[in-house]
Amino acid sequence: MSDRTDIRDAGAAAALAVAQQLGEQVKLHQPGEVAWLTVWARLLSASRSVGGRNGESVDDEVLVFSVPRQTGFPFSAQLKTGAVLRRGTSDDFEVSDVSGDFTNAAVFVLTCGRFVDGTAETEGVPA
Repeated sequence: MSDRTDIRDAGAAAALAVAQQLGEQVKLHQPGEVAWLTVWARLLSASRSVGGRNGESVDDEVLVFSVPRQTGFPFSAQLKTGAVLRRGTSDDFEVSDVSGDFTNAAVFVLTCGRFVDGTAETEGVPA
């Protein structure tokens, strides 16, 4: 292994240990896949906004998670638009942004959102 890979893996191992102590397990679903992947993640921030668009009331929630590199994650391909993060048994959030170099990052930051009524753009996601 290269020095860069060794450093990345050491950083990922440390971040994973922190997530296992202070974080939670969430599930990720990549569009086109059949199964969910359970990963350790740490909630970095949560926000809720209430407003209106085009005469309609909008109430949405945004969560930002830190997800360390771990077995099965990242997927063999970048997270795609429309990936879904499930928190708990049924709280589905659409992944809207992923920060972190796919090849070199030890930790990825996922920004996820949904409407507070529980809906998100999560068509075709297995139960």
